[in-house]
Amino acid sequence: MKCATLLIALALAIAPAACSWYSYDAPRPNILILLVDDLGYGDIGAYGNTTIKTPNVDRLAAEGVLLTQHLVASPMCTPSRAALLTGRHAVRLGMSGSKIARVMPSPATPGGISLNEITISSMLKAAGYLTGMVGKWHVGMGENCSHCPLAHGFDSYWGMPVTNVQACGQRPEWFTQASMHHFILDQYPAGMVFRTCYTLLTALSGMWLVGWLSGRAFCLQALALLFVIFAIFWVPSTIMLLNTKACVLYANNEVIEQPVQLKYLTHRETFHAKEFIESAATTGKPWFLYMSYTKVHTALFVADERAGVSAHGDFGDNVEEMDWSVGELLTTLDRLGITDDTWVYFSSDNGPWRESGAEGGACGRAPADPAHSLKGGKAQTWECGIRVPGIIRYYKYRRGRVEHTATSNLDILPTIAAVVGVPVPPHVSDSLFAPAPAGVVDGRDLSPLLEGRLGAGEAVHDFLFHYCDMEVAAVRHGRFKAHFATTRWEDEATQTCPAGLICKCAAVLHDPPLVFDIEADPAELAPLDLALHADAAAAAERMRAARGKQEASVKYVPSQTELRPLVSNFPCCGYPHPGWRRTLAVLLDRCGC
Repeated sequence: MKCATLLIALALAIAPAACSWYSYDAPRPNILILLVDDLGYGDIGAYGNTTIKTPNVDRLAAEGVLLTQHLVASPMCTPSRAALLTGRHAVRLGMSGSKIARVMPSPATPGGISLNEITISSMLKAAGYLTGMVGKWHVGMGENCSHCPLAHGFDSYWGMPVTNVQACGQRPEWFTQASMHHFILDQYPAGMVFRTCYTLLTALSGMWLVGWLSGRAFCLQALALLFVIFAIFWVPSTIMLLNTKACVLYANNEVIEQPVQLKYLTHRETFHAKEFIESAATTGKPWFLYMSYTKVHTALFVADERAGVSAHGDFGDNVEEMDWSVGELLTTLDRLGITDDTWVYFSSDNGPWRESGAEGGACGRAPADPAHSLKGGKAQTWECGIRVPGIIRYYKYRRGRVEHTATSNLDILPTIAAVVGVPVPPHVSDSLFAPAPAGVVDGRDLSPLLEGRLGAGEAVHDFLFHYCDMEVAAVRHGRFKAHFATTRWEDEATQTCPAGLICKCAAVLHDPPLVFDIEADPAELAPLDLALHADAAAAAERMRAARGKQEASVKYVPSQTELRPLVSNFPCCGYPHPGWRRTLAVLLDRCGC
C-alpha cells in the first residue's frame, strides 16, 4: 500500500506540469459504483426483461449511456472484481486459479490483491477523495484483515468481505452428505488424498478378511485412514464457505455479525451507503462510494415486505429489491442536489449462475439477434458468462444514448482517472506487451466513446482478452471473436454443469479456434468456416498472435486463491487477534455474535 501511494502521489505531483488541463481547482465529480453479484444481461428492463420491474436502473439508462456489449474481464467474481478495481487482468495480480479454487474459497485464505497495486480507491484517496465501501469484497482478506478494503484505500467499510453462498441462507438441505462428498472429490489435491485413503481402506479390509493382516494392525491403520478422511471433510466444512460461520459481516476491520443474517441485509447496506453519501456531502470534499451488492447471488433473500411481489418468482423479488436500493441512492443524490456532480456506473461482476435453476438469472438477448438467448453462463467465456449490463450516467454525456461498441470493466479505472482529472495510467500495449508492473493497465479510457467523440466504426480496444482462470480462452477483435478453449457441458440443453456447480471453462481445446461474427451472431450459433471467410481467417491469425503477446506480458504471480486457508486466520467474533485462543474457538465452534 505504501508503494502504491508513493507512485500515485508522484504521478499527481508531476501531472499539472505535464497536462495543462489538470487542476485541483476545478470541481471534481463524486464517483458512485453500483455492482451487482451474478446479475445476468437479461435481468433488467433496460436490457429487455419484461417480467422483472427495475424502474430505477431503467432511469439510469434513460439518463445515461447504455452499453450493449459491456464485457467483464473474467466470468468469475473474484478475478472480475479484482480487474474492475485495478484495471488489470486478474492473472497479473495472482487473483485467479485453476487447480483448487477459481475464487477466494474461504475467509481464512491469507492472500489478496498486493498492497503495491493501484486500485480505484487508493487512486482517489491520494487525490483527496473520501472513500467508502459497502457490501461484498471477495478479493481477499489476508492475514488478520491485512488485505481488507481499508488496506486498499477505503476510509470506511461495512459489509461481507466474502461472498454470499448457500451456507449463508442456513438451509440444511443444501449440505447433505452427498453434496459434501461431491465437493471433496471435485477438489485437488484433496480429492486425490481422499481417493487414495478410500483405496487403501478397501485394500486393508480385503487383507484382513483373507488373513494377511491381524485385527490389531487393521484397526490401527484403518483408524488412521479414517482420521485423514475425517480431516478432509472437516476442513472445508469448518473454515471454507460451506460453514455458516464463514458468512461474516464486518464494520471496517471488525467482525460485527457471525453468521450474517441475510433477510434485511440489503436494507442495512442501503442505510450505510446513504449515511456515507450524506456525511461526505457535508464536508465539501469529493467522494467515492463502491456499493457492491451482496445479491443476487444465492442464497436468495428479501425483506418480508418484498417477498412474493415479482412476477418472476424469488429471483425477481431479489432483483426488484436491489432496484429499490438503487432508487434510494439516486433519490439521495437528488435530495442533496448533487446528481449532476456524481458520475455513476452500474454493472454486474459476471453472467448468471444458471446451474442454480430458478434461483439464477437470465442470459438475455442482444439487440442484433432478439430471437436467440446468449450462450453459456457464469464461469464460461461464452457471451452469457462475460456480457453484462453496463450503464454510465454523468451530466456531460448525452442522455439516453445506446452504444454498441465493445467495452470492458477493465476500462472503469482509467475512465474514472480521466473524469476526475488525474493521470490516466499507461496501457500495457504502450510498452509493446512487455511484462506489465503495477500501474500499467489493460483497460482504456472510455471518455471518447461516452462523450460522443469516437469516430464511426472506431473501436475502444483493438483486442479484448477473455481469461479462463490463468489462460486466455477467447479473444475479441472487431466484430470477430475466437474461442481457443470452451466448456464441456454436462447438460447440453441448459448449457450448464449441475453436478460440478459450475463448468470448467477450458475443457475443450480448439485449433484452429472457433470464430464467430459476434456482431451478426451474438448468440454464437454458427462458427465461421475459415476456408470460406478470408477476413475471419485473417482476423483469427491476428487474434492468435495477440493472444501470445498478451500471455507473454504477464509476469508470474503466485495464485492467491489457491493459498492454503489457515485455521488461525478464520474470523471469529470475540477473538480479534490470531493465536491459540482463536484457533481453539474455531475448532470448538465457539465463534459467533
